[in-house]
Amino acid sequence: MGPNNEYNLASPQLKAMMGGVVGLNYLLQDGGANYFGQRNTDKSYRVLAGARGHVGEWNWETAFASAGTHSTTYQTINVNTRGFEKAFGPYTIDPGIGRVIISDHPAYKFEQISEANAALIREAFPTFDIQSWTRLRTLDGKIEGPLFQLPAGEMRAAFGFNASRETFYTPDNADAANGLITQ
Repeated sequence: MGPNNEYNLASPQLKAMMGGVVGLNYLLQDGGANYFGQRNTDKSYRVLAGARGHVGEWNWETAFASAGTHSTTYQTINVNTRGFEKAFGPYTIDPGIGRVIISDHPAYKFEQISEANAALIREAFPTFDIQSWTRLRTLDGKIEGPLFQLPAGEMRAAFGFNASRETFYTPDNADAANGLITQ
């Protein structure tokens, strides 16, 4: 906070040491209970179909499976730079070392729990979702049967295959792509 910030209650001695600029530790609770954090929802499915039969003395079977998940992660922890500036800007630059200083009279009112503050916090720290889709498809099969007769018994053979394809997709987040969300 700058030396003229209405919330800068530092002593004159401390203000004299740092050009009047002081740091701030403050717990932003206005968003509501359990506002900050992360939660996930998952919706999954799995289907399987198969068939078996025989051709002469040869037995065969095959199966197709498809499984997938649609996951959504809701995060409320990253800063939206436009929302943060709306709550705590306009900023100034400390001429001594170039650090960014919040407004002397920010829209966010420290030490007040209000709906106006809550709206500013929700805009500065918005909840955004990260969606993803995973899909797995497999097809397998086998065939087995006799080849020929040996003195010790029947010689049999089995042949099989397994083919799989897995896909994963997560679309872009427009605010992150535009540089509005920071870590």
